[in-house]
Amino acid sequence: MATLATATAAAIGPSGGLRIGVISATGGRIVVDIAGAAVTTAGRLASYQPAKGDTVAILRQESTWLILGRIVTGA
Repeated sequence: MATLATATAAAIGPSGGLRIGVISATGGRIVVDIAGAAVTTAGRLASYQPAKGDTVAILRQESTWLILGRIVTGA
């Protein structure tokens, strides 16, 4: 059985990808830091309310970024 990350990567192909980032700003514009680079043009799912410091899954398709939501670990 494929994981969500594996299935997503297979579906979107080489011009996209699933990344992990951290929300660094939310005032007016959401900023996500991904491996030292700031993404300032990301949209988000309506169900996710970003907070500074959240670790998030973020999906890239060509030049478009979409924040999927906060990553929660544990049971």
